[in-house]
Amino acid sequence: RGGLRGRRALVTLEVALAIILVTGTGLMARSLQEVLSVDLGFEGDRMLVATLSPGTEAYPERGDVGVFWETARSSVEGEAGVEGVGTVSHFPLNHETFPIPFQAPGAEDLPVEDWPTALTSQAGPDYFDAMGIPLLAGQAFARGDQGEGNPVLISRSMADRLFPDAQAVGRTVFYGSGEDPVPGTVVGVVGDVRYEDLTSPMRPHLYRPFEGTGARRRFLAIRTPGDPAESAAAVRRALQGVDPSVAVTLRPAVEIVRESTLLWALSSVFLGAFGLIALLLAALGIYGVIAFSVAQRRSEIGLRMALGADGGALQRSVIADGLRLTGLGLVTGLVLAVVLAGLARNLLYGVSILDPVTVTVVVALFAGVALAASALPAWRAARVDPLRVLRDQ
Repeated sequence: RGGLRGRRALVTLEVALAIILVTGTGLMARSLQEVLSVDLGFEGDRMLVATLSPGTEAYPERGDVGVFWETARSSVEGEAGVEGVGTVSHFPLNHETFPIPFQAPGAEDLPVEDWPTALTSQAGPDYFDAMGIPLLAGQAFARGDQGEGNPVLISRSMADRLFPDAQAVGRTVFYGSGEDPVPGTVVGVVGDVRYEDLTSPMRPHLYRPFEGTGARRRFLAIRTPGDPAESAAAVRRALQGVDPSVAVTLRPAVEIVRESTLLWALSSVFLGAFGLIALLLAALGIYGVIAFSVAQRRSEIGLRMALGADGGALQRSVIADGLRLTGLGLVTGLVLAVVLAGLARNLLYGVSILDPVTVTVVVALFAGVALAASALPAWRAARVDPLRVLRDQ
């Protein structure tokens, strides 16, 4: 009896550990599902991203750089099937951001260190249309025209913060980290975009035109008719035709987005692998203990059947024993899983530590495991020959 208690305690511990790992896997998988469904603010499914940086020897002047990029954009746009091409200095979720202080008129005299910050990028006229970023008010930048009053585009969250009760278009925004902030005239408001990561709130964003700047390294956002990989070869040929000496890096936008899901994906894989091993060990443990218990109770079972006990009732009794064993480990494991999930709350996104879907799946899974592991010993118990048992006694 003491040895059986020890085995049952060991199996309970195995089940509890398996519960912790499988629950963790479920929570991370659910977090990954939630992360993949967040609104990016742009359409990246059919997007091909090209990165180029013309050198200083071939393109020494700002005007030369501008001509190169306009030629590159036009060459790609001329490819059959390309639906849109836009240029930007910082591509969303590419782990490159540039924050800048900003302020509304009337508060520009405050110390710059007290100003709120926004992300900033330089963008071409066709960038927002190519990316599927909605233009909510005003207009985009005009091609070849720097405009008057230093035109800027701001995101919806920035417009709501600066001008909550008034139209933003035509208003002035001060930005910059120096002693003399730069005034910019808002010509349009665009939708918010996730630039930093997939889980943080969308930060305000200020866009400035490329015209008149010497930014060399830029991104081409290329909207393709279907799978971006199918258009990669034609796009590469078009860009190399502009200048073969300029290196071209091409990536589907979905790959860039996928990098931001790496934490949840790797956690799900590793926890899932260990959870599967723990689940198999728990199933073997349940089977071993129940089978050993049935073997030790062979005489008792035979005597019961000789006195008229029902085989089905004996089967249900053995299976119930397996379920009780699993239930104790299940309760212990779920309590420990909730405690550990609370400590790792920062790794979860969009799910609670008591996510009902995860808990329901875990309970159903381990109930099935207990039934499967107890079925064979229960079948054997119901087929004990009472005459042979009585002869042996």
